[in-house]
Amino acid sequence: MNRKELDVFRKRLLAEKSRVLEQLEQVEVNLQQFESDFSELVSLRSRQRYLQENLEEISKALGRIESGTYGLSEISGKPIPLERLELLPWASRLVEEGSGVANRV
Repeated sequence: MNRKELDVFRKRLLAEKSRVLEQLEQVEVNLQQFESDFSELVSLRSRQRYLQENLEEISKALGRIESGTYGLSEISGKPIPLERLELLPWASRLVEEGSGVANRV
């Protein structure tokens, strides 16, 4: 992957990170407002965990850009197709290598 492509993915990941952080902040505000509503609390906690997992995967992808391993599967070391990275910029493995948090959309 060339420098220009990496820069595009870095910008996308940083924008997504910012979006997720904003959503997490809103969930935390809502948690304080709905702490007595059990069903709402469960839903918000679930959303919070999902966003935190996404944030972690985005941060890992940014780390892979810095270390020079972005776009390579953490399982096999094979290149991840650009089409997959365009759809899911924090993907860390090939589709056929199984699913995990990193493979969520």
